[in-house]
Amino acid sequence: MQRWLSFIFVVLLTLTGCGGGDRDHAHDDHDHHKDHSHDHDHDHDHAHAHAGPNAHYWLDPLLTRQFIEMVHEPLGQVIAAAQKENRKAKLIVSIHPLASLIGELTGSLAAITTMLPQGGSPHGFELTPDILRSLGEADALIIIGGNLDPWAIKAAKNAGKKDLLIITFAGLIEQHQEGHARPTAAEHPLAAAQKAMLAKIDELHERYKEATAKMSVKEMVTFHNAFDLLAARYGLKVVAHLTEMDLPTGAEVTPTHLSEARQAVIKFKLKTLYAEPAYPDSALSAIAEATGAKVLKLDDLGGPDRADYRTYFEMMDSNLKVLVQGQQ
Repeated sequence: MQRWLSFIFVVLLTLTGCGGGDRDHAHDDHDHHKDHSHDHDHDHDHAHAHAGPNAHYWLDPLLTRQFIEMVHEPLGQVIAAAQKENRKAKLIVSIHPLASLIGELTGSLAAITTMLPQGGSPHGFELTPDILRSLGEADALIIIGGNLDPWAIKAAKNAGKKDLLIITFAGLIEQHQEGHARPTAAEHPLAAAQKAMLAKIDELHERYKEATAKMSVKEMVTFHNAFDLLAARYGLKVVAHLTEMDLPTGAEVTPTHLSEARQAVIKFKLKTLYAEPAYPDSALSAIAEATGAKVLKLDDLGGPDRADYRTYFEMMDSNLKVLVQGQQ
């Protein structure tokens, strides 16, 4: 099978005129992935840059910190309203990492349902009757925003609940960066959990800073652009990926992407390519066989039944271990 994939790979390179020789084919299109690492750790002045195609904000610990600093306010209102009715708040969350964060923050004060099933892709998700029923009974819908989970907004509209509160990760970090963050009152029902989570995020950030600073290889080739923001935060650089999955017209591997990835591996003498569990890795395996690189997996979504990726913090630490292995 691998020989057949390699043959297809070579044919594709030939068809695009890139199969002959190891020319210097650096990815000029990715020069915008600058080193965004900051000594002032809780600042991030790239809100507008992050409003574009890439909406994997949760993979940047400092953007996640900003979200946790902001989300207590709308969640507090929802929880207070539910407590008046002697019940838990009913929250619907689009993807697992976000549900993990919200679950740790709200604890026993909320019942949480995750829309995207484990192993599913947020780029090709189809709504189900069960989700629509859950939304009809929900107090709030919490999503990433941007172009990551538009199906969640569609589901909310189809559910027909006009008073449903919709909270977006993208919207809250934008508010934070515009200076709208407010301190959490000590008596707020989420104050203690928020303080503990912010400390955990700070520790996570420090682990990433320390580990990535020691990495001898800074360039990366990934399946798609999920890890671009994380790489930029910590001085790494994604020099090629096989598809721009977040772009409406880019959800497929093309001969051009294959050629660019192969040339990046050669140019930067990379020993590792990064696949993702939700997507097939046959194309990356073909490049690996042709170049002598190995394939490791980074996971941007995790799942409650996925060992070492069951919670947000497990997922982030497991991905860091993979990066440490791959960037030597």
